Amino acid sequence: MARFTLDFAVDSDEGSDAYDSLIKTIRERLAVGESIEGVPILAPQVPAGGQLEFFDVNLSYTDRGTTATVQARFRTDNLYLVRYRPANSDVWTELDGRENYNNLTTDAGMGLEDIPLSSSRIGAAVTTLAGGETDPGRRARAILTLIFAIAEAARFRDISTLISNSWWNESTPGVQFANRVRSWARLSSAVQRTRNEGHTFDFDGESTGIWAFVSAILALGIMHLAPTASRPKRSTDDMAGTSHSTFAQGQPLLEIFYVRINSIDGESPGQLYGTITVTDSARTRRIWGREQHDYVEIYPGDNILLEGPDGPLSAADEFYIQLDLWDYDSLSPDDSIAKGTIAFNPRDSFAEYDAVKNHEVTGKDGSAAVGYVAITDGLYAQITVVLIDGDGEDPADVYGEITAKNGHGESELFRKANKQHVDVKPQHEIPLSRTVVAVPTTGTLLVHANLWDYDTISGDDEIAFGSVEFQPLYRKSEKKTITGECGEVEVRVTWM
Repeated sequence: MARFTLDFAVDSDEGSDAYDSLIKTIRERLAVGESIEGVPILAPQVPAGGQLEFFDVNLSYTDRGTTATVQARFRTDNLYLVRYRPANSDVWTELDGRENYNNLTTDAGMGLEDIPLSSSRIGAAVTTLAGGETDPGRRARAILTLIFAIAEAARFRDISTLISNSWWNESTPGVQFANRVRSWARLSSAVQRTRNEGHTFDFDGESTGIWAFVSAILALGIMHLAPTASRPKRSTDDMAGTSHSTFAQGQPLLEIFYVRINSIDGESPGQLYGTITVTDSARTRRIWGREQHDYVEIYPGDNILLEGPDGPLSAADEFYIQLDLWDYDSLSPDDSIAKGTIAFNPRDSFAEYDAVKNHEVTGKDGSAAVGYVAITDGLYAQITVVLIDGDGEDPADVYGEITAKNGHGESELFRKANKQHVDVKPQHEIPLSRTVVAVPTTGTLLVHANLWDYDTISGDDEIAFGSVEFQPLYRKSEKKTITGECGEVEVRVTWM
């Protein structure tokens, strides 16, 4: 049952004034607790399996004497459109969680930046959905229009102003506004973190054009609030009129632990090449890649040594892990090992934070498994490991392993066999394959090293064996040493 219901006639004589009033009312009805510089905040998002609350908007549109009405239902904690139905119907059309923006725009045949927005376009969307449209393309375009007209307009003053100004003269969001839409929760988190002592506005605004706190405040209409480990779960009624006593110290982050080859065209080893990328609300980052003739030999059951990310991966909004992996064959056509996308939409009812996931991605002749976790409230550690002493050699021939554990799983930072050793001079950094690890703010980072100096004549010498632990502290740096029988390394961590 809906918490409240609003009615809106798209063809109202009051035009954009009536629309502005609708969006203002939605923000006012959904606001909980304090605001930040006049921008209200939603109730904490209900975790997977929790009791959801909704509000309904009855949208009607009259065209040539015929009125169509659709009832749209949205979540009160994140404005996610969950279902709709024609007027006087008992049958809802459910959005089953597949309706992330990538799938919707693919079905619609247009990007978010190209969605036409005006009163007539909104009216056409109402007519389409009220008529029970089954064509995937037309249905997707109507859903996207409705999402922008209600949910995104409530989330962003940018969007509501754009639609209001385009009420009679059609316009589109454009690339920058589309990127803001994809970054709503990340931007909300960045604003809220400024309320914590010692925190400044820290937001990667390359895709959105937002770099300053003031710009964020001007863009936002209402903010998303992600729950923290310490925040008690309360109902909207309980929280009305109260203050959010604490905001998250960190932000939602993604950590990818491994990409494991399950099978590779029946070969052992196979010759692997291709790409692995991650697209979050800020950018696309490549975390592994090889060209066809620069393949790596890999056995079934082995993990690919990931080479990134080179910066944080946000889990505040939708993210996508894309695999396109192949097996090289010199005599026959190359074989597809894993080709596909793992999508995470934090605003659907199936999204689960702080739980390790293992997803299989298949290809025609193989498969790979991806292990990852979306962390609710995390900081990311920038890690370097410096060789202090490598058996007195200059340079030392370093090989072995360095790993990092964040309480959910283990990430490889360095892996070299003895014949793959690298030359490292004292007081120089050991070349890590990846240097950024996401850690829950309530957890710890454990860095383990098992490093050796390779010798061609005598036995190899242990440089470092052991672990050091670090506590996540925003903007703090710390260093600790790990020793071995014949050497020492220094692990340096900076928290961001």
